[in-house]
Amino acid sequence: MRDVDRQFQRMERQMDAMFRDFGFGQLPMLASRRLRPAVESELVSEGNPSVYSLKLYLGENVDPEKIKLTFKDKLLTVEAKSEHQSEDGNTRVYQEVMRKVTLPDNVDPKDVKSRLNPDGSLLIEATLPAIEAPQPKEIPIETQQATS
Repeated sequence: MRDVDRQFQRMERQMDAMFRDFGFGQLPMLASRRLRPAVESELVSEGNPSVYSLKLYLGENVDPEKIKLTFKDKLLTVEAKSEHQSEDGNTRVYQEVMRKVTLPDNVDPKDVKSRLNPDGSLLIEATLPAIEAPQPKEIPIETQQATS
């Protein structure tokens, strides 16, 4: 796994150098601490079993109007697009992120809410209905007659 991390860091450095050559400098979305979370999500429990929380990193500078959330057949689809232009206007970088997450069966689509944070993370929350604790059930013991 360390080899993969090293290769990923090397690729990020090469991309940063390439964008500097095009006059961008280091774009916020390409900084090494920012590129990796663009493909990760985090299930956030925060100790509340009645709320399903999911945090997706979409990247800084993502316009909320360019984020689309759809929910169908327990599948939540998040699509986000962003475009950055170099200072001289000659170069553009286009980024598109799509994530599909299967939500628990007991999530009501009407209860799904989302919030875009300044750090570029999208927090998706849904209220989970209370689950009744199973009641103890007494199980009768049957006996068999011994046959001789």
